[in-house]
Amino acid sequence: MKQRSLFIFLMLALAGAVLPLGGSQDISFGEVVSVDKGETQDNIISFGGHVTVEGKVRENIIIFGGSITLSGEVGDSVVGFGSIITLKSTAVIGGDIASIGGTLKKEPGCVIEGDTIYFKAERPSPSSLEGASFSFPLYPSS
Repeated sequence: MKQRSLFIFLMLALAGAVLPLGGSQDISFGEVVSVDKGETQDNIISFGGHVTVEGKVRENIIIFGGSITLSGEVGDSVVGFGSIITLKSTAVIGGDIASIGGTLKKEPGCVIEGDTIYFKAERPSPSSLEGASFSFPLYPSS
């Protein structure tokens, strides 16, 4: 129970740090969102979709489930909850990146000017799925 309370607090704290978004944002539910080279978007929020950024996002990207492939630039933060985050060698993040309960793949050469927070998800074996509840560790993986 103590671990669940800590997890909820952490999720709310991280979401609260980036959710008061200004300007326009693209909010998608299970869709593909693309910011091509030469394009600019203020913010992106995605629930279960795939986000590809080759251009620029001025502020934040928040993704719940789904995945993001970043080869362009993000002005502030990238936050993924249970998501697959891939940073290509040309990716530039002006703030922090947080991957909570997902995976984070960073190619050499990518730039993260802030902090990296990574709580890796552990995948259960198929035989242990029956009647199981899912969780992930609340400590950074190495």
